[in-house]
Amino acid sequence: MPFCFSPIRRWASVVKQFLLSGELIDLSIAIVIGDTFIKLVETFVDCLLTPILGFLFDGVPIAELSTKLQSDRWPEKAPVVLAYGRVLQQLIFFAIIAIMLTFIITIIHSLVKKQQQNQIDPEQPPTKQELILMEHTKLLQAIAHSTKK
Repeated sequence: MPFCFSPIRRWASVVKQFLLSGELIDLSIAIVIGDTFIKLVETFVDCLLTPILGFLFDGVPIAELSTKLQSDRWPEKAPVVLAYGRVLQQLIFFAIIAIMLTFIITIIHSLVKKQQQNQIDPEQPPTKQELILMEHTKLLQAIAHSTKK
């Protein structure tokens, strides 16, 4: 019987460690910020961008763009309506999210790369001017040391 509960105990300890480590709070904050960002972009697309584009399409809102397919074979049947406007609106939404995420990730990667470069190479090799100054300092110390004798 104890053998059956050992995987559950291991799993419970992993969950406990995760809950107490603080990563859960970071994850929760990331989810809330991501959800807010998505709502912001969706509102921007729905309320600002698509009405402007709709104005360019003779005043028809993008979400209402559609086409009807009528069959010559069965004229008594109702036409099939392809409402491509909402799909177009979601594609705009997706493109804005993708561009913004790419921009944010690029900035984060460049900041991390700069931080890693600063940590890896904190001491750069001396410049020519610094080498000359060090050599002059050594010579002056040697002269001062020889005059003391």
